[in-house]
Amino acid sequence: FHIVTSGCCFVQLAGKDSPPVRLQTGDFVLLTRGHTHSLRDTPDTPAYPLEMLRPHATASSDGALHFGGNGATTSILCGKMSLRNADTNPLLQSLPPMLIVRGEDGKAVPWLEATINFLLCESGNNRPGAETVIARLCDILFVQAIRTYLDAIPDCTRGY
Repeated sequence: FHIVTSGCCFVQLAGKDSPPVRLQTGDFVLLTRGHTHSLRDTPDTPAYPLEMLRPHATASSDGALHFGGNGATTSILCGKMSLRNADTNPLLQSLPPMLIVRGEDGKAVPWLEATINFLLCESGNNRPGAETVIARLCDILFVQAIRTYLDAIPDCTRGY
């Protein structure tokens, strides 16, 4: 998943005939099947694998990677989660490959803002249990993204 905490960028699934999707401050994208994807400042900017960018990036004390040119700055909170039996899970198989929760008025929706703040707080310290708390917060992100998706389906049955 990626959460744009400031700025804007484009996300695009690789190997798909999907157009780039613009993300801006407060937007949250969940890649439901872990598809290879790119994040870019413009749809025309070449995308490079993260492994190629890491040697050219600088890391701050909070673990953030900084790289890029002289353009506008974009900050993105990224994470990864794994689910057991993802390939055979009927819920995951019924979801589109990319779920997007849009921010409102240039900010994340309230539940997402609170979760981001909690994630940043936990990832910025070495308190006992921080990894467990972060994992549960990622679970919350997942459930909330699915709720948002279901809320947008007209006449969605609650048995989904």
